[in-house]
Amino acid sequence: MSSKKPIRVLVVDDSPTMANTLTALLTEEPRIEVVGRAGDGNRAVQLARLLRPDVITMDLLLPGLDGPAAIGHIMSQAPARILVVSAVAEQRGVD
Repeated sequence: MSSKKPIRVLVVDDSPTMANTLTALLTEEPRIEVVGRAGDGNRAVQLARLLRPDVITMDLLLPGLDGPAAIGHIMSQAPARILVVSAVAEQRGVD
């Protein structure tokens, strides 16, 4: 096995089903380690600061601090690559 460090991922989604699915898909790849999960934007910011993941999967529609606001806080406090994963089907939901 390679001596490379795994890619550390934080999964952020308020849907347990989606978070479980993303976690299962990501952990199928041996080079990826899911290091945490958050169900709201405030917790996502806390975990990003604490865990310093390499990548964060981010839902846009979250309770409390929404995805775009959480991304702003994370990028100013604990920058990471962020992959937006959202089920928003209408453009107005993203505005």
